[in-house]
Amino acid sequence: PDGGGSDVADTSPGDAPDSDTDADTDADTGGPGGCVLASGETAPFLETLGCRADFDALASAPLDASIPGARSLKTVVDRVGDDAIYFQNVTLYPIHWDFASTHLSGHGLPPVPDLGQFNATEYSSPSRRFLLGALTWYEEPGVWVYELAPYDTASAAMITTAYDAIRAAAPFIGDDLRFHPTSAAIEHTAAGLDPHVRVITTDELFAGITYQPLNLAIAMGKLRFVRAADLTEGLLSFRDVVVLDRVPNELAVVSGVVTAELQTPLSHVNVLSQNRGTPNMALLGALTDPRLTALDGRWVELRVGAFDWSVREVTEAEADAWWEAHKPAEVTIPALDTSVTALTDVDDALDRSDGQSLRAALDAAIPAFGGKASHYAALRA
Repeated sequence: PDGGGSDVADTSPGDAPDSDTDADTDADTGGPGGCVLASGETAPFLETLGCRADFDALASAPLDASIPGARSLKTVVDRVGDDAIYFQNVTLYPIHWDFASTHLSGHGLPPVPDLGQFNATEYSSPSRRFLLGALTWYEEPGVWVYELAPYDTASAAMITTAYDAIRAAAPFIGDDLRFHPTSAAIEHTAAGLDPHVRVITTDELFAGITYQPLNLAIAMGKLRFVRAADLTEGLLSFRDVVVLDRVPNELAVVSGVVTAELQTPLSHVNVLSQNRGTPNMALLGALTDPRLTALDGRWVELRVGAFDWSVREVTEAEADAWWEAHKPAEVTIPALDTSVTALTDVDDALDRSDGQSLRAALDAAIPAFGGKASHYAALRA
């Protein structure tokens, strides 16, 4: 469905700011309708953004993106819920699935599938339930943009529905909102958008920028050039520093990432890199950059800084020493308790007869019944 885009668009801009009040002042002081949250308050999500402070309460901290001060939150439009829009708190819910599976599953709503199935359908299926995107404020150019993941195959109608929903639910932004195509495929789709959907190209947004630091870090590994389309065919090592032609949806644990196309601040790859503490950057022309091509297949140190980056060749011994110093803590797997052989009612799985804590009871139950069953028993306790 097209979501009744024209009806939403008619009501979204609200009253224009007074001629003697600039857009920044309007954003900071609340705009039409005022703030939803009290000063210093936060929430798991909002269905309306009344002011810039509401956005800041849910958005990521200033991101290490090439445009200084970039902040972003994720948006979810539920087509089952009459195109209801949700602005999710990305500190609590870093990826769309985290939020959708927590707040939009069950209790009268269709269940949200597991992460793998969600990723397979909600970014590519024509009959998808959700329209997933991000609302980003780029401080330096002073631009509000709606963005999709680069691999999202949303139609022009889907983009319009989400764009209009954001304008309606964030009246302090209103006509200042732009749609930013994040890949060549989305740019092609954007050519068919209605003129009221105001498009800003990557060239316009990132004018003059070739380097985009997404996650500032240092790592050592073997430099490898890999096509994103081939990621499912070959195995990557956690000791690889990969140079990719584009931004993939999923990526195994690697030492560092360089993409040849710009990324959105809350791309799945960047969220993974931040969680893993590994360097992540975009570099236009990376596939032919002599600083990288000269080191293909060699051990390197990659440094991603706020304003520049560097790569240098190291020895395998240096890389081994670096990995030894930075290896993650060993995961302890408890030994199985095979002495319990009888079928046990889930309500009897936790033994707290001696007044022991829930944590202690869980520690005792997990070796016998497994983590899921034991934690389910804890939920029922």
